[in-house]
Amino acid sequence: MKKTFLPLIVAVIGSTFASADQVYNYPADEPIFSIAFPDKWQVDAEDEQSLSAAPEDELAAAELIALDAKDAADAIKEAQQGLREEFKNLKIDPTQNGEVNGLKISLFNATNVDEEGTKIIINCALFVPPKGETYFMLFFVSTPESVQKHGKDINSILQSVKAK
Repeated sequence: MKKTFLPLIVAVIGSTFASADQVYNYPADEPIFSIAFPDKWQVDAEDEQSLSAAPEDELAAAELIALDAKDAADAIKEAQQGLREEFKNLKIDPTQNGEVNGLKISLFNATNVDEEGTKIIINCALFVPPKGETYFMLFFVSTPESVQKHGKDINSILQSVKAK
């Protein structure tokens, strides 16, 4: 897993934004950040607290969730606890800190094997925009095969997060 996602983390921290076509301001009424998704991804932004997205083939999924965390350590704990509730027997790698477009982020990766024996990969980024007090969790759920197909899209989405 580290071989699969270490380049992804390095790319997120160190590269420039690749274009994406669907830009969402969050929250919509008083935006504190924006995030962009490739044109071919289906995005569901029904409420102010979460957003879901997936490519047309649904081989990967992205979720953006507002957290009730008081600081970065609490956000990491809350994010990992939520993922453990969703994915049993989750193996979580150590958290790494970085920066995207001037936003400080905490990144961690996790793996799981589902009941059918499919390896599940989770890449999670936690951030709080400078003008906001709410921590946000952006995570991707995929398989090794879908990372090969949609890895560039995942990178572009992570790199698109910008403070307003």
